[in-house]
Amino acid sequence: MATQIIIDGYNFMWQANPFRDEAIGNLESGRNEVLKWVSQTPRLREYDVSIVFDAHHTEASHPTLTSHGFIRIIFSQGGQTADDLIREMACQSGPAAIVVTSDKEVARYAERKGCGVLGSREFQMVMDRPDEIHTDQAHKLPKGKRRALMKLLRFPESKE
Repeated sequence: MATQIIIDGYNFMWQANPFRDEAIGNLESGRNEVLKWVSQTPRLREYDVSIVFDAHHTEASHPTLTSHGFIRIIFSQGGQTADDLIREMACQSGPAAIVVTSDKEVARYAERKGCGVLGSREFQMVMDRPDEIHTDQAHKLPKGKRRALMKLLRFPESKE
């Protein structure tokens, strides 16, 4: 099974500087910048990438799914937050997933389900500057981050 990367869309957009600046002027433009960055990050093509956005104020009775190249874009259903949907996806995928969020509650939940977990800024840095991550320091990281980095950077597996 391919590693699934589940990105908390608005969280990522508001945490990462170039996307946040764009979103301040126009939310849709900010979303488009996130999609553009993900689609132009060659390393992400190796993964099953989903970006989850809030749409809980809509009347939709189920999540709305679209795509942008290799990226699956999911808007939550009415009454459901993106956080709720990310928790469901983390529960279903478990260790096969990396959850990208800076929301501490969602991150803790995903880690309890065995997912790798990275904050939004950390994920962007790992993708933009992977050479700055030193494999000899990986054993000092929390389990969720270590799992995520092992999958993203192909660190050797370690005993947990």
